[in-house]
Amino acid sequence: MRCWLAGLVVTTATSCTYDFDAYTPRGDAAAVVNDAVVGCKEAGARTFGGHCYFPTTAPLAFPDAKKACEAASAHLVVITSSGEQAAIESMASGADRWIGFSRPPGSASDAKLFRWVTGEPANYFKWDAGEPRGMGECARMKTGGPWGDSSCAAQIVAICERESI
Repeated sequence: MRCWLAGLVVTTATSCTYDFDAYTPRGDAAAVVNDAVVGCKEAGARTFGGHCYFPTTAPLAFPDAKKACEAASAHLVVITSSGEQAAIESMASGADRWIGFSRPPGSASDAKLFRWVTGEPANYFKWDAGEPRGMGECARMKTGGPWGDSSCAAQIVAICERESI
C-alpha cells in the first residue's frame, strides 16, 4: 500500500490511517512518523498541513496581536479550508480569538471587503449567521468556531500561524 506523508510516498504492507500530526500504518504502532514543524514549541501549539498554530499568551487588540505574531516569525492565522478551520477551532476555544481577516478602516460592513493579512485570496468563509454585523473592521473566531466582526480595539487572544521552517 502506498500512503502520502508530508509530500513523500510511504510504502507499507497494511492500510494507512491519518492524523493531523502523524502517519501510522494500521497494525504497526512502531512506525509513527511525526509531521511536526520545526520551531513549533509554543504553549498550546498544534500542527496541520505543515504549518504551526499557536495562541498569543495574552489578550491583545488586533494591531498588537498582529505585531505579536510577527515577532514570533508568524502571522495571524489565515484559514483557507474547512480542514484548517477544524484543526484550529479548539485552540483557546473558551473565548473569541483573532484571525488574520480584516477590512479597510472606514469601509462598508461588507464580507467581500475583508482581506487576509498575507494577501491570500479569500476563498473559504465561516461567517456566523448575520455576520459581519458592522461591529468593527477585524474578524474573530467566536466560541464554537463561526466568525464575526469586532472592533479592532477589543482585547482578545489571537491565533498565530507559522509556515514550515
